[in-house]
Amino acid sequence: MANEAWKSFLRGRIAQEQGNAEEASKLIGDALAVEPGNSSFRKAQAFALEAQKRGTEAGDLRIAAAYEAVAQRLSGANDRPEAWIDELQALQRQLDSGQVSVVW
Repeated sequence: MANEAWKSFLRGRIAQEQGNAEEASKLIGDALAVEPGNSSFRKAQAFALEAQKRGTEAGDLRIAAAYEAVAQRLSGANDRPEAWIDELQALQRQLDSGQVSVVW
């Protein structure tokens, strides 16, 4: 199944590079339906959505990715309430400003 997701993703990326953002978004969306946690898929989908002037949806993907990065950093020994509060407040400020930064 994952192999099919990657096939769809790669076809979507080709469409994206060819300037066909609508087709790219559809194909990458198909890949995301199979592997919703794949950050490569989400990043490409965010770009495809932005190219279609669908910034709100692209922003949703970016905030989800930013939250996942925080969750990964704060798992295990780093899981402290004060660290979560700081990181979540930073995400909230980014969201409020419309400038969500994600390290892909």
